[in-house]
Amino acid sequence: MTPPYIVDNGGAVVTGAASGTGETLSMALAARRSHLALIDRAAGGLLRAAENLRTHHPALQVSSHPFDLSRTAQIPALEQEVLGAHGRVSLLINNAGIALGGTFEQVQSVNFRAVVAMCRAFLPPFRSSLGSQIVNISSLYGSVGPSKQRAYSASKFAVRDFSEVLRHELAPSGIGVTVVHPGGVRTNSSNNAAVDAQHQ
Repeated sequence: MTPPYIVDNGGAVVTGAASGTGETLSMALAARRSHLALIDRAAGGLLRAAENLRTHHPALQVSSHPFDLSRTAQIPALEQEVLGAHGRVSLLINNAGIALGGTFEQVQSVNFRAVVAMCRAFLPPFRSSLGSQIVNISSLYGSVGPSKQRAYSASKFAVRDFSEVLRHELAPSGIGVTVVHPGGVRTNSSNNAAVDAQHQ
């Protein structure tokens, strides 16, 4: 999935950037000369991803922000940290999520409530950047709800509906909102989530 845009040279914020889809999106954005703020709770993987981007794109500003997005009350402080590193951002990609394992509350906290909190936190700076864009990653399971993925599917349905409402609300402000529904993607998210569930 290659982002078709870079918004007015503003920095891009990517969650779940330590591996998988988030890392791939970050590399594609860097190839289009976007500065990057990378967010993930996996500090080691995040550092590796950031260093790889700096090595291949030394002209870009790449910051890494280890953060557990389930701590939604702390997201405004994260936004300030990102702005402190970049000054201005104009693209937010809410990619991070729990695929398997965990309770309904844990899945909703990361997959849905963190998305809402990130959008809310970054709206003020986005209003001052012409053509800013929010991209929320839902899932194929945000359109079809399999019985064995009830918590995950419910969270992705919520992301879809929230994004559609937000798109209409922000259209007069010139802020775009896109929701993406990928099918099967070969990443570590399922393995990581299953391991996390075993340790809870």
